[in-house]
Amino acid sequence: MIDLHSHILYGVDDGAATRSISLAMLDAAKNCGLRMICATPHYRGHWKDRDAARAAFADLAPEAKKRGLRLSLGAELYTASFDRDRLQWYLSELCYTGTNCILFELKTSSKETDEEEKIFLLQRAGMDVLIAHPERCTEIQQNRKAVERYAQIGCKFVLSADSLLMPPWESRRRSAEWLLKNKYCAAIASDAHEAQGYTDFAKLLTKRPELRAYAKGVSFE
Repeated sequence: MIDLHSHILYGVDDGAATRSISLAMLDAAKNCGLRMICATPHYRGHWKDRDAARAAFADLAPEAKKRGLRLSLGAELYTASFDRDRLQWYLSELCYTGTNCILFELKTSSKETDEEEKIFLLQRAGMDVLIAHPERCTEIQQNRKAVERYAQIGCKFVLSADSLLMPPWESRRRSAEWLLKNKYCAAIASDAHEAQGYTDFAKLLTKRPELRAYAKGVSFE
C-alpha cells in the first residue's frame, strides 16, 4: 500500500516537529502495512522551505529503507500560494518524485470557478492534479455539479482517512462517503501529522478492508 499524503518530514510545517516523531511515524506506517510513503509538506505561507524539506527527506529516507519502506518527496501546494510564474518550478520541485503528479490543496471556501484556471495552468505545464482532502471543501460538500466539473477537467480526488472515521453525521464524513459511493475517489491517504495518524489509518483499513484498494499511488503502480 502507498500513502499519497503525509506530513512526516520534521521541522518543515505543522506535521512532525522533531526527528523522533518522524521515526515514530515510520514505525507506525510499517505496522499499518504500507510499503511507500509520499512526504507532502505544505507549500504555503511561511511553510515554503524546500531546502529544509530536502534535508529532512535525505535524513529519513535511509531510516524508511531500514523498515522496508520507500520514502518519496512531493508537496501540498495551497491554492492561495499559487504563482503562475512558477509553473516549471512546481513541475520539477513539488511533484511527487519521478512523476508529473502534484497534490493541490483547496481552501474550505474554494469555488470551482475560481480554481479552474489554476488547474488548467498546472495541467498545461504538464502536471496531473490530485486534490487533497476535497471533502473539506464546502462547495464540494454542497454542490455535486462542482464535483462533476473537477472530474471533467481531469482532477483526481485524494480523500483523508480521518474524514472516514468521523461520526456519520459530520459534513466531511458525508462528503467523503458520497465521493466514494459515486466513484470520484482515486485514493485514500493518511494526511498523518504524527504517529496517531497511521494508527487511525490502520484502524480504518481494518474496520473497512474494502478501502485498501484505495490506499494506492495514482501514478506509482
